[in-house]
Amino acid sequence: MATDENNCQATVYQRVDVMNLPVPAFSYTAGTCDSIIYFTDLSDGNGADITSWIWNYGDGVSDTLLVSPADTNHFYATSGIFDVSLTTITENGCQATYTMSVDRMPCITAGFEAMDTLTCERHELTFEDRSFCGNPINNWAWNFGDGDTLVYSVAQPSVSHIYQLSGTYSVSLVVSTTVAGKTVSDTISQTVKSTDLPGGCICNSRCMSEPEHHLHRPVRLDRVED
Repeated sequence: MATDENNCQATVYQRVDVMNLPVPAFSYTAGTCDSIIYFTDLSDGNGADITSWIWNYGDGVSDTLLVSPADTNHFYATSGIFDVSLTTITENGCQATYTMSVDRMPCITAGFEAMDTLTCERHELTFEDRSFCGNPINNWAWNFGDGDTLVYSVAQPSVSHIYQLSGTYSVSLVVSTTVAGKTVSDTISQTVKSTDLPGGCICNSRCMSEPEHHLHRPVRLDRVED
């Protein structure tokens, strides 16, 4: 409404259409550790056609898609938690953004090898750590299957253990790392068998600090990985 100097008034009416905002949404599927992550577009135009989909993967990389379906995929060079956003724009120029946190966990593989294939019982047996992770491993937890355990947080190339009695033991190693407050771990186990072999096992050097020669039953290691 407008009023002039003579106090005359006039009113002009104009129609204004308020358009609905689109409703962006998506889901994602992560493969094993550092594989490609696949994103599925679940957006709704809310009464209008979507003409643009802008993906921002949270690591400095983005894609703009102009054709439906707007599904996409992305490879993250590093592990971590990334805020992925999808912005949809309709034919009317209306736009909205949806953001979701996406976990990209590092590859972690527990592994070890018994360095001796035949040894006398009550002799030191060495296990070499063969574990691998895309991030630094920050915890190793050994269980030697006879009630003894060993846990440490600084890498050691190998560990040693003495079995006092013959028998069958399940040796396990759990390695873990932390990414954005979340723990990622892997476990491996091997079976160690102590059995009698023909002829016995002769220790020609000191056994358990004894000065004389001793006859001991041999230990044979049969490794089975989970």
